[in-house]
Amino acid sequence: MHEMTVIARDAATARSLLGIAPSGMATRVVLLGEQDADDVGGLPADRVVVAPGLTGHDPAALGPSLAPLLAAGLIVLDSGQPARDLAGWLCASLDLPLVWAVERLGRAPDGAIEAERPVLDGGHRLVQRLPAGPAVVLARPEPGPAPAGRPVVERSAAVPGPSALTVRPLDGGAAERARGPAGARTIVSVGRGVGGPDAVARYRRLAELTGAALGASRAAVDGGWLPFAHQVGQTGATVAPDLYVAFGISGAVQHTAGMRASGRVVAVNTDPDAPIARLADLVIAADANEVADALLRRLEREG
Repeated sequence: MHEMTVIARDAATARSLLGIAPSGMATRVVLLGEQDADDVGGLPADRVVVAPGLTGHDPAALGPSLAPLLAAGLIVLDSGQPARDLAGWLCASLDLPLVWAVERLGRAPDGAIEAERPVLDGGHRLVQRLPAGPAVVLARPEPGPAPAGRPVVERSAAVPGPSALTVRPLDGGAAERARGPAGARTIVSVGRGVGGPDAVARYRRLAELTGAALGASRAAVDGGWLPFAHQVGQTGATVAPDLYVAFGISGAVQHTAGMRASGRVVAVNTDPDAPIARLADLVIAADANEVADALLRRLEREG
């Protein structure tokens, strides 16, 4: 296995994913959509392919045009929902194995590639030996600095082909259009403690007024309050915003595994001793909906 290909939609995500590359492995990045030349030129990879025409989230349309740009080796994507969909297409169409929730890749003494990931609610680490051939890896890298590089940069004229999928939105409402948390610098996130689906509208409005993304705990997503694309946690998106505001979220380990790298955490909860408080820089011991309504009144009054 001589090369690793990172597939990403922006240079920041690509840089993070390159951080898990095994020592000495050649690295290639395929960036989907138009990119800033300065960001691309500093990626710590051997080669970068920018494909401005490959946009959208339909894996059946992207996959056939994307596959020829990939090296015969590891294919690494982030763990967000669009990347999961694309990974599924690659595995099914190219007959590749899948490894998920990987935080680090390394080499065994005999040269084989090993993947390390958390198991049992993060209390243990599993080191898994990868098959000798190509494989798809969904990664959850730990945030950290990455060195600058001088890759060979090329542009691809590839464009999506026709899709074999029929897409039908579940409800077509505002919840489907709200921006998900992956890559956001500020996140307003809701959990079971906000009460129910009728309460979510105020948090969507709060996110709109503050330029934040809307996140959710697994309990809120499982309850049908928000689509899966908004879920933060071990089985959702891993985020590292500058500010994470958790409304009515108790902070189970499955949730905090996805947001513990946040720069600042504000927890709004009636229980000041909830697990989320151990991660929080500020704890507001109050009803989440009352605090959200007060913030909305202030923001709307000040325009």
